[in-house]
Amino acid sequence: MKHYLGENQNNCLIILDEITTEDHYAWMESVEQLKYYTLAKHFRDIAISNGIEIKKYLKYIARISDMDSLRNANTSAIGIESNRLILNYLVSFRTYVDNLKTYSKNIKRGNDFIKNILNHIYDTEPIYPFLYKLRNFATHYSMVFDSISCNNKLSLQCSKQHLLDYDGWNEKSRMFIESCEEFLPIIDYIEHLNILMMRIYLGFLNYFADDLQEMHNKLIALMKKHHVINPLFIECESIDTLESAKITGLALSVLKDATNELSQLPNINIDYIGPEQVLK
Repeated sequence: MKHYLGENQNNCLIILDEITTEDHYAWMESVEQLKYYTLAKHFRDIAISNGIEIKKYLKYIARISDMDSLRNANTSAIGIESNRLILNYLVSFRTYVDNLKTYSKNIKRGNDFIKNILNHIYDTEPIYPFLYKLRNFATHYSMVFDSISCNNKLSLQCSKQHLLDYDGWNEKSRMFIESCEEFLPIIDYIEHLNILMMRIYLGFLNYFADDLQEMHNKLIALMKKHHVINPLFIECESIDTLESAKITGLALSVLKDATNELSQLPNINIDYIGPEQVLK
């Protein structure tokens, strides 16, 4: 199997040089790591967006206070919509965390760093394990909001007793529920969990810092050596079989986004240098 460095120039594939198998697969590992970064960011954004959506809806409902609106409110539809939104949020939160665990296992340096972050948050932030298990409650037992209060204003309620009727809680989550008032302030929990999800993401990103810095430095060297702007990595039987070649590009925009996000962390010193700067 042959490996080449190429570039798309005016919709034509230009072969720039032959590269070693070792170099080719090192770049494929970089492509894979950028994929994990992209997926982590997307799952984070989905979960946080779902949290913002349910908060906006619950706050909108709480503003319904005049008597005519209260009498005419379709409480059944409001209850269903509220529970749909909170379920979306809980599922996306769990998907985000579970996928981070999976991605970290595929990083060459192991997954202890991510595991330590999650364990620390689990041990020090009681809201986190409660909402993590609340997804199980919502998918296997009952709706999160079990009643609606119409006393002067509409309010969706998640009652303590309703939650305690479920026997699927672990000891930590059950103790948290037992310590709560009669109705749990779900909006406050969502706001706090969104902050925790960002903390987890920054930890995950920080975990990538050395690899991203190394990848960035290699890319600068590659651009300078071959005067290439958008490198393509080509795998084929021979130069004569390019029609069936496997061609992989390095997503420069993703690398730029990751580098810029890393540069915001206090302990990271990194600036993205793109082809327009390298090749000027």
